[in-house]
Amino acid sequence: MSHPHTNSATVATVTPLLRPRARMVCWALVALGVLSVALALARGESQRVWQVYLVNWLFWSGLAVTGVVLAAIWRATNSQWGARLLDVALATFGFAPVALLTFLPLAAAGVHIFPWMEHPVPHRAGWLEPGFVLARNGLAYAALLVLSGVYVYFLLRPAAGEAGAGRSRLRAWLVRDFAGREAEHARAEYILRRLTPLLLVAFCLVFSLVAFDLVMPLDPHFYSTLFGGYFFVTALYAGIALLSVLLAWWLACVPALQDRFTAEVRHSLGKLTFGFAMLYGLVFWSQYLVFWYGNLPEEIPYVILRQNAFPWKPLSYAMLFLVLLVPFAVLISAEVKKKPRAMAFLGVLILLGMWLERYLLVVPSLWGGGTHMLDAAGGAGNSVATSASEAVPAFHLADAAREAVVSHPLPLPLGWVEIGITLAFAAAYLLSYAGFAHRFSGVFSTSSSVSELRP
Repeated sequence: MSHPHTNSATVATVTPLLRPRARMVCWALVALGVLSVALALARGESQRVWQVYLVNWLFWSGLAVTGVVLAAIWRATNSQWGARLLDVALATFGFAPVALLTFLPLAAAGVHIFPWMEHPVPHRAGWLEPGFVLARNGLAYAALLVLSGVYVYFLLRPAAGEAGAGRSRLRAWLVRDFAGREAEHARAEYILRRLTPLLLVAFCLVFSLVAFDLVMPLDPHFYSTLFGGYFFVTALYAGIALLSVLLAWWLACVPALQDRFTAEVRHSLGKLTFGFAMLYGLVFWSQYLVFWYGNLPEEIPYVILRQNAFPWKPLSYAMLFLVLLVPFAVLISAEVKKKPRAMAFLGVLILLGMWLERYLLVVPSLWGGGTHMLDAAGGAGNSVATSASEAVPAFHLADAAREAVVSHPLPLPLGWVEIGITLAFAAAYLLSYAGFAHRFSGVFSTSSSVSELRP
């Protein structure tokens, strides 16, 4: 259903999302994160540094491209309400260069995120060579960012040409040699129609590769063919939750945008969030159910370590509460979906839950030896490693693994090191997002009509 279009470009352009004092706080948090890394490394806490660094890269790198992916989905589905949120969604791409740069330090992590260097997996030795892992994932992610950048360019150029170059050099480059409204719209439409399916497929493939290379091998005995799909679905779910937070942020800074981000638009975004909450429940249960009824020795210890062992057990239930149960219960209400502040609060809870989900995928596999701790805690890990050649019943391995991990609790690695690094990533994201939004705010508000932003 179409809506009357409100031109609010002027107020959007002159009102930054981050005021000078807030920017100073963000830069201070980035500096604090760097200092936390330096102090922790100096104190010999390299394991804590690199495992939470990987957690944050996995979490924030997804949020750098999900806004562009949502724009592609809105075009593919001919969404009118989605076209009104293009400014909010595309500004997430401002973090893309930072995400690529923050991938590079992972090369120094060594055994702290590549446990197979100490515990080789012979049949995957070539594929899991650390240099090869980093090279193919770095290049794949860079290719996805380039494709996303081209997509953003052709989404922005026609509307930016109408709005004018402004004072931004980047925006002046964007509209250089502008050929006129009709010609630029036709050219952009031709290219975007072909890029849309490529971008969506590339997003799924790249984040599946990241899941299979940088997450699943952390436990060398864990296998799941569904894991790649689970990973990119949860990344997109986090991106949708973030969109509710960003929308409330824009409305708080520019109240005049209420006429553009109408109750119906906010309601549609709430319904999309509700849909992905249910989709998350589906993919989570689809994977968990296979572990449960299959009772396979290469899968059971991975689940037991997170479901039964401390300190991971409370975090696992908290994650499910934040990501699945709370959104499902709250978003049944149609009125809540229309309230920006309520949706922003819910979005923050979902993002916190998704960060815990990434934390639980990574840290239990590394901290204290992961499932390798079972070797020293009763021999279950050795049974898991050799069960393929020794016909040991899976349920016996499950019982041994359960006893081992429950009777040997570990201290929770969640303190000033983890908080400092996480806040630094969050602050860098806010700075990047606000900078991109300020350069291109109001671009779509000045377009002749919202319908021209859709196929």
